[in-house]
Amino acid sequence: MTLKQRFIKIHFYLLIFVLTNFILSQLFGIGIHGNIIFALKVIIFLTGLTSFFMTIRPFKKLSLYFSLYLLSPVIIFLSWLADGIFGALLGSIFLAMFYPPDIKLRDGEYIFQEKFQGFLGSCCTYDVLQNRFLVLQKKVGEIRITEEHSLKNSKFKVVNKTGYLKVDLAVYNGLDNLDRKVDTTLTINLE
Repeated sequence: MTLKQRFIKIHFYLLIFVLTNFILSQLFGIGIHGNIIFALKVIIFLTGLTSFFMTIRPFKKLSLYFSLYLLSPVIIFLSWLADGIFGALLGSIFLAMFYPPDIKLRDGEYIFQEKFQGFLGSCCTYDVLQNRFLVLQKKVGEIRITEEHSLKNSKFKVVNKTGYLKVDLAVYNGLDNLDRKVDTTLTINLE
């Protein structure tokens, strides 16, 4: 087996694994840990890019598929230069596939991970994930909070499938100056 064949096999096996994980996580809410999937996505992108240069001569249909890994960042950058909003939309679609998990709060076996909303998306929507075994995570809830809430120094506890998140709420006076912080408890219905 040549090096080119190995790269192509690794690429497609990992692609099938990541797509299967995505489908199962959408159907059942449980999937492989986000950091592992992010690393696999980076390997998929790099093997796809490398395979393009290995299959460019002679040019085949497979080379056309692998050219997407080279051309998509270039097209997104050029569209961003031509029209900022169109480039932001394309960039959001591309980055949604390769966005690393952004963990804002880790409290015991629960993780609050910010959802990727794109460049033009709204703020502060979090998935509540529960670690299962060593490499699995189950989505048990979702919460949207305002920008005035801070997850720093937050505490989370679960009682009877209801999560209680204690956060600080920043109260501003009319001049965008911080007036005071107030403790607030938000409830989350867990699955």
